[in-house]
Amino acid sequence: MSATPGPRHPRLFGSRLLLMLLPLVTIVACLLLLVVASMEVLSIGRAYVGGEGLWSKAQKDAVYYLVRYARSREENDFRRYHKALAVPLGDRTARIELEKPQPDMGVAYRGFIEGRNHPDDVEGMATLFRRFRNVTYIDKAIGIWAEGDRLIAQLQDAARRLHREITSARSDEVTIGQLLFEIEAINERLTPLEDAFSYTLGEASRWMHGLLTQLLVLTAAGLVAVAAMAMAAVTRRLDRAEGALRRSEERLRLAAQALENTAEAIVITDTSRTIVSVNKAFYAITGYLPEEAVGRAPDFMISTRHDERFYAGLWHSVDEHGRWEGEIHSARKSGEIYPARLSLSAVRENELGAVTHYVGVLKDITEQKRYEERLEYLARHDALTRLPNRLRFLDRSREILSRAARHHGAVGLLFIDLDGFKGINDLHGHSAGDSLLRSAAERLLSCVREEDVVARLGGDEFCVLLDGINDPRDAAVAAQKLLGELGRPFQHGDHELSVSASIGISCYPQDGTGIDTLLQRADAAMYRAKDRGRNNYQFSSEGAGA
Repeated sequence: MSATPGPRHPRLFGSRLLLMLLPLVTIVACLLLLVVASMEVLSIGRAYVGGEGLWSKAQKDAVYYLVRYARSREENDFRRYHKALAVPLGDRTARIELEKPQPDMGVAYRGFIEGRNHPDDVEGMATLFRRFRNVTYIDKAIGIWAEGDRLIAQLQDAARRLHREITSARSDEVTIGQLLFEIEAINERLTPLEDAFSYTLGEASRWMHGLLTQLLVLTAAGLVAVAAMAMAAVTRRLDRAEGALRRSEERLRLAAQALENTAEAIVITDTSRTIVSVNKAFYAITGYLPEEAVGRAPDFMISTRHDERFYAGLWHSVDEHGRWEGEIHSARKSGEIYPARLSLSAVRENELGAVTHYVGVLKDITEQKRYEERLEYLARHDALTRLPNRLRFLDRSREILSRAARHHGAVGLLFIDLDGFKGINDLHGHSAGDSLLRSAAERLLSCVREEDVVARLGGDEFCVLLDGINDPRDAAVAAQKLLGELGRPFQHGDHELSVSASIGISCYPQDGTGIDTLLQRADAAMYRAKDRGRNNYQFSSEGAGA
């Protein structure tokens, strides 16, 4: 852009620059703070999803060891039950403390840590609980959590009575059987609560995402409006100080000089829509030198993905309302297509005067789009294995089951739990466990088709949804293949790590028409596989896959 003669009031000119830049800095700072806050809230939501998975697995393990204790009468099994139950009990301690008017945050933090939540997450989890306690979704999730804790208390009571009966001198097998039946009933009541808690967390996550997005948009709009008013006020003040309005070309050059060093590309055209000036950022963003742009219509900067109707609507809005703003697909000189935000305004001699120029502000929003995509990805995928998480798995499962219902197809669900994984963590550390989980995820993906869905539900639990099987035997073939892959040693540094897998299989429509039912039955079949020696698969329906 061409230079403009120095202003006659340097002090006023300096104040103008300061007041013009201050709103821009404020906008960037406020939006950055909101983005950071959005990331923090979504991260805490992820921590609660992970915590639910740990809670659910620990509860299932506790019931498993309690049932095994009733059969083996080994005190070691009863101790394992207590160790597994420590996870939901720790979370219960945190919940009860946080519901107090003046909670002891140290007690709440220790409760979350005893629930095996990551220490870096517990402060955020406590903060979200306290601040959003009265939000509908959060309140509903906490209510489900409290109901689960009530059932855990019943499980504790049944376990104490079972232990007392077994260790008594005159134990009664009938009483023990009744207690086992009571324990199984409690376990069956806990399973739908765990699923409801996960679903409610998903609803809360989506609500928070929408709320934060609206807040970002409203804040940006408000800040831009304030900045526009501030700059308009400064312009009027200087105009009055200088005594008269400048001609439109002089005002345009002054604006061009003020915006020369902004990060956005500035394009100025005459009334025939021919470019007359661009700023420095124009070359950095588009790759076109000023001499390559001046004298041309600005259409060359917009991708051919936009048709003639798009151009017509854009200029109609400018002619009718004086401006147009929106996202476009822009094109660099190299041919690269990138997302951009374009603001196009008409410049008039005065408020009701004729249009003298058009000013376009072009901003490259490639990084913003990548960030938004990254946030969306993290909200629906497991951070360790990059597999879909429980929320994503449930969404994809419902889509597949709906399609199967329309086309009268069949679907197989494999619920996989790694045998011996806890021993790997205890012996070699969590880094070895994480490495094994990543490798296990890769092997699971290698064993299925592209249309099938592999997900990590939490801990060492995975699910595979086989889309469009012909017969339950197809699910059995897939399960056998997975057992073989997971049974091969895993390499971690100089160590070979060995685990096996227990797999439960349920099939649509034989075992249920909803994903919640299929998951429950596959989970139960998986525990049956554990009871039958591990490293095998079991069907939910007797005789299936024969």
